[in-house]
Amino acid sequence: MIETACEFGRPVRIGVNWGSLDQSLLARLMDQNACRPEPAEARSVMLEAMVESALESAGAAERHGLAHNMIVLSAKVSGVQDLIEV
Repeated sequence: MIETACEFGRPVRIGVNWGSLDQSLLARLMDQNACRPEPAEARSVMLEAMVESALESAGAAERHGLAHNMIVLSAKVSGVQDLIEV
């Protein structure tokens, strides 16, 4: 899909969904959080995982040739305040 978007000069939306978050990424961030002197709440770590997931996916798209300004990031969460924080 990225190659086709590059070929035709089209942007790509990269979405992250609270309900289908990469569990290995979330587990890694939860483990890192547990090692902190003052661990954050689980909710904060989940929101951090959403941001990290979106940035990792955008980085992969850029490595495949998609220009930075052709990437639109989106997030789907249950609450408005969670979305604002993400």
